[in-house]
Amino acid sequence: MSLRAEAITDPARLEELSEAWDELAVDAALPFCAPGWLLPWWREAAPQGARLHAVAAFDGERLVALAPFFVDGDALLPLGCGANTRVEPLTRPGREADANRALAPLLAGSGAAVVRLSGIPKFSPWPELLAQAWPGGRAWLHEDERMPAPVAEVAGSFDEWLGSRSSRMRNHLRKYERLLRERDARVELAADAGAVAAFASLHRARWAGRGGSGVLDDRVERAVAAAATALPRGRFRLFTIDTAGGPVATALFVAAGGEASSWLGGFDDAWRDVSPQLLLGVEAIRHAFGAGDRRVDFGAGSAEYKHRLATATETLRWVTLVPRGRGHLRTRARLVSGHARLALSQRLSDEQKQRVNRLLRRPA
Repeated sequence: MSLRAEAITDPARLEELSEAWDELAVDAALPFCAPGWLLPWWREAAPQGARLHAVAAFDGERLVALAPFFVDGDALLPLGCGANTRVEPLTRPGREADANRALAPLLAGSGAAVVRLSGIPKFSPWPELLAQAWPGGRAWLHEDERMPAPVAEVAGSFDEWLGSRSSRMRNHLRKYERLLRERDARVELAADAGAVAAFASLHRARWAGRGGSGVLDDRVERAVAAAATALPRGRFRLFTIDTAGGPVATALFVAAGGEASSWLGGFDDAWRDVSPQLLLGVEAIRHAFGAGDRRVDFGAGSAEYKHRLATATETLRWVTLVPRGRGHLRTRARLVSGHARLALSQRLSDEQKQRVNRLLRRPA
């Protein structure tokens, strides 16, 4: 029996599906795909002029798959793009292939020139599935970037996990915890949504000297505050180092289906000597054991504290799908050229980049 597909351009329709949609996110263990996280983002932080273009697939009346996408300019993007990784189409287990055949034609109906999937796991089948089923012939895929994503597998007990860490790390943790006690500070899970303001302030202050946050602005902050109450209890986890004067460090995790994923954090630089990111990461793992989770995802990037906490490293990839049709070859050439420039830039020293820029500015 073929699935019935529906293109969704009205946010109210997505709201109607939120309970079944959340079941899909839990089944897939993809916290950032949950409606309690993505719908606040759409309401508060979607780009100006963006058009909702999600697609749902049903077996009878039962929701089997959902692709939470929107159109911005000429690109079809997953909701939350620019602020999240690991957002991709969702399906009931084992229904990926038939769901894809239902989803792809209606996604193509968006008229977008490209489809971008940002920070999805290397093993995700969706780029290849969508490319194969796209109307008009197999779409061309371009891998734009790859990044490591350290993860901690949660198995056994917290004491066993801690015992698997190096003696040097354990000694450091004891030192940092002693310093917290001496300063009458404590690591805890924030109990109310009001802590989001402190989280945002600390994150912004952390990035102020580096050109500002590339993710958090006033609109995204409002979305996060809304998600704090929209997500089911226990799945919005804002860990803090708290003092009598308020939080001095924060780390936000979102959970679903046994996975807790790190989003953003920040800390007061005056507390750098207690390694706040490490302490909050340890607390996130401790909490995950108590919550019965299977894994803690520390997000894309190679920060040292992530690797000290991780038991494995996953690869995330950024992929662009280019449908066949008018402008297809031009778009492919632009992507290849841009990728080559990025790769070259990453190999050049700062001095070499300055020399190239001077040459490019010379009159002919």
